[in-house]
Amino acid sequence: MNNRGLMIATTGVFVSGNALFAMSLRAAPATVVLAGCAGVLAMAASAQPRSPDGFLARPIAWRALILCFFVALTLFIVGGEGHFLHTTNDWLIRDAVLADLVRHAPPIVYDYDGAQYMLRAPLGMYVLPAAIGRLTGLFAAHMTLIAQNAFVLASILYTLAFLAPRRKAAVLTVFLLFAGLDIIPLVIEAWMRTAHGGAFVLPSVTSAWNEWFSFSNHFTQMFWVPNHALPGWWIAVLALLVARGEIDLGAMAAAVAPLALWSSLSILAAPVLLLYLALRAPVVALNDRRNWLAVFVALLFLPIALYLSSAAETVESEWMIFRDAFWAVYVITMIVQIPHALVLLNYWRMIATSDRGLLLISIAILLIIPVYSFGPSNDLSLRASIAPLAILAFEFSLVATSLDPTEQPWGRFVVL
Repeated sequence: MNNRGLMIATTGVFVSGNALFAMSLRAAPATVVLAGCAGVLAMAASAQPRSPDGFLARPIAWRALILCFFVALTLFIVGGEGHFLHTTNDWLIRDAVLADLVRHAPPIVYDYDGAQYMLRAPLGMYVLPAAIGRLTGLFAAHMTLIAQNAFVLASILYTLAFLAPRRKAAVLTVFLLFAGLDIIPLVIEAWMRTAHGGAFVLPSVTSAWNEWFSFSNHFTQMFWVPNHALPGWWIAVLALLVARGEIDLGAMAAAVAPLALWSSLSILAAPVLLLYLALRAPVVALNDRRNWLAVFVALLFLPIALYLSSAAETVESEWMIFRDAFWAVYVITMIVQIPHALVLLNYWRMIATSDRGLLLISIAILLIIPVYSFGPSNDLSLRASIAPLAILAFEFSLVATSLDPTEQPWGRFVVL
């Protein structure tokens, strides 16, 4: 089995939730979504790399993949999945969703205070585990959930490792530890509380110092929101594979569509990334029938999109740029959360030519996202930033692990 098979299998995990969810729909929309699922897998299976010696054409390095799986499994266990260790508060809600889906296939309807409410949420992460749970019990659902997530994360880490030319373990370590400088404002805020008689306490979520908008570090994403992190990171992996000629644009475009059921906000950066990748060779992109086929396949997921967007107008939203002091908060936040962009610009020559445009577009997306707020905790900034932040993290990891801290001052700063 080669690495293309692994990519197809990972895509299949995301597709499976859509296929199972489609079974709860009426015949016509169910048929449409199932056709879309088949189309995504067909597009992934028929993706042709430019080079027969590329990453996807090579046999799977099983030892490396198994190691990545155990790293992913360990991280999720430490983060609370499976309930072997302490669980973050968000899992109280997720456990309830999983339990309800185990007891009843979607759609889930609740009777409350004389009215009926339908569960409308991105359920992609739960659907396959819940289907197993309906057969064998809730415990099996929890075990399937953590195994599913560990497999997807292992596939992501494995692919990123082999896209790195050297020091693969170091690159993955820096990628997983990727974070901004949020500790600085948090310490300042805690110190100011002590000056007024309060206790010196740091919050469990490092981005809590900014209530307007923020980008989550990678450990926060893994521990608190794997349902958003995994599809966002998979988009980043797909974009890197396209940029490096491993898969075609159509394969990525089709593979993005089923990710919406996992996280409708995490995929928002994908159209911008796809547009950039198409504009690198616009004539080829327009004349490639696979790209138009991918558009058709993506449209087959319209019933899922309609489900996810129902009553979306009731979610609070706001143009942040009209708030007083927005620009001051914006500049401070960007300096604190993505100083890595400045480091990469300083070491521009070290970035692979194929990745440079993708990196610039990712930085641009991160700079634009904060101007608008959507969701009770500005979920737009937290989720739509995941894919571009992962690209920034990967490129930063490559540069950081290539610098000699004994020779260059910037290298010393980056490594420390």
